[in-house]
This record gives sequence, C-alpha cells and structure tokens, in this order.
Amino acid sequence: MKKSILILCGCCVVLSGCSGSSTSNKNEELYTDNSTMSKVKNMFRSTKNITTKEVNVATLIASTFEVLPMPLQRFTAYDSAHDKNRDDIHTQIDILLSSDEFKKSLPDLKKNILARESGIKAIESGNPIIYARALKALNAAKNGNDDKFLWGFNLQNIVSGSIIGEANSGCNGWYSRLGDRNGMLAEMYAIAEVTYITNVIETKIADSMVDKTFYSEEDAKKYIINSFYSISSDDIYNIASNANETLSKVKFTADLTGVKGIQFTANNGSAFACTNEGILWSKSNDNWFGSGNLSGKKYITKVEYADGAEMAKTYKMELNNSTSTSNSNSADTSVKAK
Repeated sequence: MKKSILILCGCCVVLSGCSGSSTSNKNEELYTDNSTMSKVKNMFRSTKNITTKEVNVATLIASTFEVLPMPLQRFTAYDSAHDKNRDDIHTQIDILLSSDEFKKSLPDLKKNILARESGIKAIESGNPIIYARALKALNAAKNGNDDKFLWGFNLQNIVSGSIIGEANSGCNGWYSRLGDRNGMLAEMYAIAEVTYITNVIETKIADSMVDKTFYSEEDAKKYIINSFYSISSDDIYNIASNANETLSKVKFTADLTGVKGIQFTANNGSAFACTNEGILWSKSNDNWFGSGNLSGKKYITKVEYADGAEMAKTYKMELNNSTSTSNSNSADTSVKAK
C-alpha cells in the first residue's frame, strides 16, 4: 500500500507541477531589482495605474504550491508506520530516502512515467524548466540509463506535490487511535519532518525574493516554481536526510488534554501545533514556521498590481465621452440633412 501511494504521487506531479503555466525561460524577466540592467529596463516601462504592495513571501509560496484537501492533505502522516515487532518508527519520507525501497518501486515508477508520455510532451509550451526535467525522466524511463536521476526526480516531485502542501495545510485531529502509542509517535514524527523540510526549502526561496519587485503576482509565483525546480535533487535529498537524522534523536510528547487539532512538544525545545489553520512550529517559544514566518522571521517582497478600480473608472469616462460625441454628431448630421 505504501509503495503504490509513493509511486503514484510522484508521477502525478510530472503534470501538476506545470500548473503555473510559466512561459518565461528566465527568472529575471519576472521582476525588477536594484541592478543596473533593471533600472535601464524600467526607464521604458509604463507604471501608470500600477500599485506596488508589500507581500508576505511565506503566504505567497504557500498559495503557489497546492494545499491538499482534507483528509488527503497529510500523505506522510497517513502512511507513517511502525514495525509492530520492534520499536522502529518510519514515515513515507524515510522510505523515499531508502535506495533499496526505491529500487523495489522503480519498475512501476517507469511504467507510470511512460503512460504519461503525451502529457509530458504537452508541457513544452508551458514551463521550460519543468518540461526539461520531465523529458529527461521520460528518456530515463525508456532507456533505463539514469535510475539515479529518476530517484531524485521522484523525491523532488513528492516534495513539491505533497510535502510542501502538507506543511501548509491543517489538521482535523489524530489519524491514529489514541491508544496506539507508536502510531501517534509516527504521526508526530511525520508532522515535524514535513515542517522541517518545507521550512528549509521555502526559506531558501524566500531569501532570493526580498530585494525584488515582481511585475505581477502570477510572475512571483512563476519565480517560486522556477526557483524550486532549480534546487538540485541532491540538495533536496540532503535537506530531507538532515531532517531525518536530526529528528531521529528527538523525543516527542503528545498533548492529549483536549487541545485543538494535534499538538505536541519535543525535548529539544520545539513545540508543534497542527490545527485547521495550518502548522505552527515554535522554537524556544519563538514562532519558527507558520503564521507567515520562515526560519523565525517574516520575509517581505514587493508585487505590482494593476489598479483595476482606476482603470474601470477611466474606461467608463471614455465610454460616456464617446457616446456624448456620437450623439452630438448625429444631431449635427440630421440638421445638415434638412
């Protein structure tokens, strides 16, 4: 059961990852900054009816990646498990990092990629970055000459299509039975793991956005998608592995006093609260992730918005003027005809 979910989620993102429909090959075409080149380009841009607003980057990133609907929003927590014969706790992310588990799933992964060949080729007119990696995966599945790439490809797809969405989604409550101690422990571990991974990746993206002004919210989201897929699969593997190693040394304690959602603490000074409003990760009582924070701070970027109200008003005035002129001319014509 775990393996089938793992494979299907990874393959679906081959197509869903292109939903940003970016047609820009270069991130620098999506924003302006303090560089000389940007200043020169802006000399030739009209900023009439444009309002520039400050936007919270964490909120923008969360809205870019799909927030999964309940109760499917917690793929890793749903399929977290424990070995009933031992005390081992593992999550779907642990399985993703295992080369042995990947090798077992590889034939089905290749089969699913090949089944989506027509959909992959349709991406060409969309995002070039996503198309290039999807095409490479298709060739690897056909030729069987780059299984390591497919491993990273699958991991990257799971992170973008499930883990980030999971970290930015909420919780209704425990999926495990309250009496299932190891099941609840696996669930806490999964929540902490997806939050850790997402925070590192989103912080990396946010760091590059603070000094930029994007030409539109859509351009900002294109930049986020391009930035994510520009992170190498090796880097994502390292981020996930660091999360795995760090959290394997942590002991979690669930709060079963009737609190909202899922809440628990860790013996390293961290506390997690997963409610229907999302996940909040606190470190030493400071908000580290959630509620607009990434790595303990709020990242702000700027986005240009067309002033719709002003444009509508201008259009209405021109329409009235045009009607008035037309009526006047009609009257003049009728008089002259007489």
